Amino acid sequence: KAKVLVHALNVDMLLVLAQADASLTMSEVAGAKYLLDLLDIRGSCISADAGFLGAELISLIRQKKADYLITLKAKSPRYYKAVQEAFEVADQANSITAQHYFEDEEQAHGRNTKRTYEMLCIDTLDNELLSSFYQDASRVIRVKRWHDLTKKDKAFKLHYYITSKETTVDQIAKLIRNHWDIEYNLRRVLDVVFK
Repeated sequence: KAKVLVHALNVDMLLVLAQADASLTMSEVAGAKYLLDLLDIRGSCISADAGFLGAELISLIRQKKADYLITLKAKSPRYYKAVQEAFEVADQANSITAQHYFEDEEQAHGRNTKRTYEMLCIDTLDNELLSSFYQDASRVIRVKRWHDLTKKDKAFKLHYYITSKETTVDQIAKLIRNHWDIEYNLRRVLDVVFK
């Protein structure tokens, strides 16, 4: 039976700093808490999937003087809908400025990919739910991604993120790309090379 492992990966060095086996005795979130307790993460930005979006884990990250960048999915329906609505209001008002917009394109793995990153500062939104978001949340981000696998096969995906990191949209885009790189640089190696 396959193990359920939680990894702490430094994406700049492509180095696994620690891992926890969450197969039998703990959940993935408990594994993440265990790793956070082990590591000095001060000054880092911890990125994680939506399953890790919880007040307790986020509080631990902030207590350890780090930032977080976490995927927001419909599993958290109230917050997901609030973020969707905030971007819909911004779209209608045409209020996403150039300083909060970034786009990139790449050709890799046999496909062309275009991404746009749009960022809203939570303190500028008239939304009580978002302003009382998880500890120190400062930005919400919408990423639109288009894959052109062949001339006939095109795919569109939409992603939302929440972060405590107070920085520019191009820096946020880099953090998000680093998180996606985990899929290729860590999980693919574990799944494909080590089966």
